Amino acid sequence: MEKEIIKFGGRLTYKEFKTFNRYHSKRIVQIGFLTLWIIVFLINLTSMSWILSLTISLIIAILTVALIKILLNFHFRKEFRSDQILKKGAQFVVNDSGVTILRENSKTQYEWNDIFSFQQYKELFLLYVSKNKAIVIPRRYFNSVQESQLFKQLIAKNLTQKLITNDLGN
Repeated sequence: MEKEIIKFGGRLTYKEFKTFNRYHSKRIVQIGFLTLWIIVFLINLTSMSWILSLTISLIIAILTVALIKILLNFHFRKEFRSDQILKKGAQFVVNDSGVTILRENSKTQYEWNDIFSFQQYKELFLLYVSKNKAIVIPRRYFNSVQESQLFKQLIAKNLTQKLITNDLGN
């Protein structure tokens, strides 16, 4: 049997970096919204009707989450601008041994058991190497649909216990 190997690469854009961070922080923002909404609702409930309390708490929670998202976008932009490694293109080599990332003067090797989890979205793949750090692989890095399918096959074959997918069919 021939060894499966796939090579692809490119340079991550700010839009892709922001998309990754949006996906990554989505659950925290949702939990924060619900928590704030419930707390403000319960505090206001003691002094006003439940409909008014519900409305005010919803408005406060929405405005707070909007402010947090704006501040996060500033943070993401600052992080992207300051990360010199992200500004360099990367070449990926994926095979049954793991994932190798080649940059100008560096080589990083991740074995499959180093991968914490895998997620896929419409525009990118995420290989988490820790709870908060991921290898971001935009779908545009692949030269063809066949390359993308081979990549997903290697993931499925080597990360069977860790697969988390969103949009499995794409």
